[in-house]
Amino acid sequence: MPPIIQTRRMTLRPLELKDSEAIFQLRSNPEVMKYMDTETCLNSQDAEIFINRQIESNNNEQGANWGIYLDNSDKAIGYAGFWRINKAHFRGEIGYALDPEYWRNGLMKEVLECVARFGFQNLGLHSIEANINPDNKASAKLLLKLGFKLEAKFKENFYFNGSFLDSEIYSLLKSNFKSESLNCN
Repeated sequence: MPPIIQTRRMTLRPLELKDSEAIFQLRSNPEVMKYMDTETCLNSQDAEIFINRQIESNNNEQGANWGIYLDNSDKAIGYAGFWRINKAHFRGEIGYALDPEYWRNGLMKEVLECVARFGFQNLGLHSIEANINPDNKASAKLLLKLGFKLEAKFKENFYFNGSFLDSEIYSLLKSNFKSESLNCN
């Protein structure tokens, strides 16, 4: 089970079933899901399934996932973490989402810096990957700010909702990760 991480403005802790309403609100929001290329939550049971998958992944050490909480709040405003860890290749794939109310003020950058540090220092990762929809310019910009490099562009390699979609893969090597100014406890 991943530990609780304190960033400068937030607490990262593993999601629990009591977070299902917040996750339902997040994963049913069309703005949040626009570039996710996965099914939205139709009800709180869908959110519970999502949370249970993260709990199982955390417990089996196949992932390391957290809910995002503003300091002094018990309501999840997002989530982030390694939804897949390839131990044989020392590589983890990150995923993340944040309530649009909190977009564009550096919160996700702060979160992902701490998640990356945890991956490199605690999980022994050599590289971190992010697979995004190329139309998600905000996510691409965030990844580049964090030091990720565009590694690959795939044409129509992903099938969702009756369409073949493109993908971009970004990668961050441990040797390129800068963590001097991080405030993660």
